[in-house]
Amino acid sequence: MLSCSQHDFLEVACLYHYELKVELLDGKVEIGVAQDLLYREKQHCLVLQQVDTLNYVDIASISKLSALTQNPYFDTVIATD
Repeated sequence: MLSCSQHDFLEVACLYHYELKVELLDGKVEIGVAQDLLYREKQHCLVLQQVDTLNYVDIASISKLSALTQNPYFDTVIATD
């Protein structure tokens, strides 16, 4: 799970619409452009734009976050326990 300070990186990614590689606790990988953070179906979600669809990723299930868009804020964020 991402800590509060790590959650800030998600906010930056959404603000600037960075392309992200998101690795989940179950081993799945999602790649898309960060659009928004919202509360949906009792989960805090990261909204990723993937081609012609939006994907809602439960923030609690993120194990690793990598910015594919070069930026001055972060490259890789690994969730802490």
